[in-house]
Amino acid sequence: MHLSLLFGIVIPFAGLLVPLFVWFTKKDSSSYAHSQGLEMINFLINIFIFALGTVLLCVLVVGVLLVVPVLLFAFIMPIIAAVKCSKGNDFSYPIIYRFIK
Repeated sequence: MHLSLLFGIVIPFAGLLVPLFVWFTKKDSSSYAHSQGLEMINFLINIFIFALGTVLLCVLVVGVLLVVPVLLFAFIMPIIAAVKCSKGNDFSYPIIYRFIK
């Protein structure tokens, strides 16, 4: 489920639509899928906010230094989450705010 976040690298907006679709179809069948789907949605919201803040800070040149860390975080964390969840463990993304509970 978490790897569906990476579809946005290949197809624009798929990184948003695919995880939402997976979560909507699986959330009623399993509480585990529901909780991990909420984690994915919260991660997407936070990455959007981080990216927007980085773009705005690029005007001040400070944002240029933040581009690589934000991109790495957005790419690496779903892979780590997928590995942890494949072992049956719950995964919570670090340093994000949970907008949806």
